[in-house]
Amino acid sequence: MTLALQIKKARPETTILVVEKQEHPVPEAAHKVGESTVEIQAYYLRNILGLQEHLRTQQLPKYGLRLFFTLDDNRDIARRVELGHAVLPPRRVATYQIDRGRLENELSVVIGGEG
Repeated sequence: MTLALQIKKARPETTILVVEKQEHPVPEAAHKVGESTVEIQAYYLRNILGLQEHLRTQQLPKYGLRLFFTLDDNRDIARRVELGHAVLPPRRVATYQIDRGRLENELSVVIGGEG
């Protein structure tokens, strides 16, 4: 979906069909191992795809290495025990802990899907 959005931004007249196995909207709180951005991915999502507002308001800022430990049914990441920085490190490039479902739903809407 990110490539579809990049093409659509570069060539708005282009029609793109994105075929997804899973129906949208997808469930949120779909946290998976590795669903955090590194600086270059955050730059791509923010500056190339124009998702800066979504990242700023709908995703969690990543304060460097952060570990979240299981709590109850794992539905609310804000209630999990966390190990990591308590404040943003100085002079950092923004990175994010991504809620995959929330990002995919946003991408679907932005590229013109049913989302």
